[in-house]
Amino acid sequence: MTSKLIIDDTKAIAENVNLKQKYRGITKKELIRILNEHADNINTMEQWREYSKIHSLPSLDIIKNRFSSFNNMKRELAIENRGIEYSKIELLDIALQHKSYLEKNLWAIYSDIHQLPTIGAYTKAFESFENVQKEVNILEKNRLFLVKMDYIEKVTEQFIDIVKLASKKWQCTLSKEEWEKHREKLGLPEFNEILLKFQSMKNVRKCVFFYIAKSNKVYFNVSKWDLYAKEHNLPLRNRFNSQFFESISLLEEYLNGSKMKIIKEELKKIVFENKDVFENATYSEWKDYSREHGLPCGDIYCNVFGSWNTAREELGFNIKQVKKYTKEEIVKIARENEEYFKSSSRWASFARENRLPSTIAYINHFGSFANAQKVIGIKPINRLRKRDFTEEELLEIGAANFKYMESRAIWNNNASKNNLPSYSTFYTHFGMKENIVKKIERYIANKKQTK
Repeated sequence: MTSKLIIDDTKAIAENVNLKQKYRGITKKELIRILNEHADNINTMEQWREYSKIHSLPSLDIIKNRFSSFNNMKRELAIENRGIEYSKIELLDIALQHKSYLEKNLWAIYSDIHQLPTIGAYTKAFESFENVQKEVNILEKNRLFLVKMDYIEKVTEQFIDIVKLASKKWQCTLSKEEWEKHREKLGLPEFNEILLKFQSMKNVRKCVFFYIAKSNKVYFNVSKWDLYAKEHNLPLRNRFNSQFFESISLLEEYLNGSKMKIIKEELKKIVFENKDVFENATYSEWKDYSREHGLPCGDIYCNVFGSWNTAREELGFNIKQVKKYTKEEIVKIARENEEYFKSSSRWASFARENRLPSTIAYINHFGSFANAQKVIGIKPINRLRKRDFTEEELLEIGAANFKYMESRAIWNNNASKNNLPSYSTFYTHFGMKENIVKKIERYIANKKQTK
């Protein structure tokens, strides 16, 4: 499994390098032209990340570089956020990025200006906006706590001999005077040497207290610790809480399985929220599903549990064997389901539901999904390109269908049914929605005058 992951990562890195070279120096105008052609597939960052890889399009990094942010790009292209379904993880990620504005009245205005998920979207996912604030605070607190604990654990391991000696008389870590008082008896280095190694006396205390808690973790919990500490002349709970750690409960959780337990529990929770998919999914199928829904991918489960099969076993699922398809087999499957093979996104959904080869399987065999369509002899969905129309033709079409120009979504829905140019075509020629509407209204008025 490890070698496979390394090979996959190497391929991904090579593909990213090629894409960066392909779009290096691309102008903003040219980028807008490309993005407008794919506007119907621009929803969330996770969806674009997958879509852009499949179709060799500009990456998120390039978009952010030219527009400052993904949402700025969507605003400039007049792409609306209405109707977008966000996963809980995506919602929390957005909230964390903009946590300074996470106050109900302020978010209502801020989210509208920056086209972020609304209060309604958060309330639907978390029952109340207050629950979102709590989740963000917990995530931020846990994240900071894990960073601090990583540092303390590494320093403790680095200077374990000193930490062990100091833990015999933990009071020596409280001040320079206490250190000098007990130093010779305990066989500890001089104070100045300690500062060079640990950077501060506070770090010495943290490492010693951490070592004490870890060495006595059987008793290290809220109900037992103070009684045990008094009997063995160890620091009481309030010293852990007030001086060195945010919460004895967090430290207890960390010690009873280290940070890996915390991460595993989060991953388990995600799996059981998506149990119907996970229990029948192969590594590749979960990879597709997780990217589409903004969930941790298979690589993360492999890193945390050791391998994909180990993860499935530990989570209580049977090990799935990945079916290997020959080129002849996947060609036959595509031809038998030609209706769904006309677009990669439609095939991805259909294949997952019916346990058929994924879009990635076709890309691996043919180099790209478009190549697979050509080889198999299936024509992709034909879309009228904006270059096929003059401004006069667009104004005439817009005037004849003016009632559908209320929004991008309404126009595109009608356009797809009636084989009309997309909203993006109008945007490329006329700019923002206000300009499109004004141009068409002026065209209608002029037509009336000439009659």
